[in-house]
Amino acid sequence: MTALRSSPLVAPSRQQAVIDSLLAISDGVRRVLERDLDTRDITFQQYNVLRILAPAGAEGLATLAVAERLLERTPGVTRLMDRLERQGFVSRTRGSDRRQVLCSITEAGAALVTELQPSVERAEQSVLACLNPNELGALQHFLNRLRANIDNT
Repeated sequence: MTALRSSPLVAPSRQQAVIDSLLAISDGVRRVLERDLDTRDITFQQYNVLRILAPAGAEGLATLAVAERLLERTPGVTRLMDRLERQGFVSRTRGSDRRQVLCSITEAGAALVTELQPSVERAEQSVLACLNPNELGALQHFLNRLRANIDNT
């Protein structure tokens, strides 16, 4: 039996270090935002759906339109809607094109978004408190460039 050769540890490239930081920050931000959401038995992804549906009101949005606007792309949008509907936060109807399902936020869903908004804003502010307005603007600029690049990749 031959011993495995140990390879020397290689320092991450600058690109790898940046990607690692972005992923760690994303996870950290999610955990901070989910603290208050967990008390209401709702996930960040579910809250995101309600936040997307709220401005559409009674007209609602097609399931595919909601899926396109999600912060995290997921193949399980139907399951997400199923759970929100069971919780009484979303209702679904067939559109004029029977293949299209329209999703609308219910009064209970809108009330939940309104109730959670102050705690979500506090969490956002606490996460970004270490940055001044100029730094926030620069960060937004760089993040927009990264998003555009990802969209074109």
